[in-house]
Amino acid sequence: MNGKSNETVLGSLQDINPTKADKQKSEKLENLADQKKIDDHGRERRTRNVASWCLILLIILICIVVTLAILTLAGHTLAPESWHWLTPSQYQDIKNFVLSGAMVGVAISVMRKYF
Repeated sequence: MNGKSNETVLGSLQDINPTKADKQKSEKLENLADQKKIDDHGRERRTRNVASWCLILLIILICIVVTLAILTLAGHTLAPESWHWLTPSQYQDIKNFVLSGAMVGVAISVMRKYF
């Protein structure tokens, strides 16, 4: 009996006073939690960077399309009549696209929001 009571007392003392291994284990868990937070932050930052680059590429693509449409209109309008390559309906469609207020409004709202 005497041995069992000593084990019980030792067990309760170990529960009260954590050993060096227990302290190291808890520190490792804290370090893992901190590392997870750092990794999550890095992942979120990379995701935001990719989204930003996609948005920038989209804006550049829209600018290229609008510039090509304007150059097409200007070239068609300034060229001699025998050189015209657009039908009247194609010309009108491109003109409406370039000069539409909605197109300008979208471009301005995007620029205000992100720049």
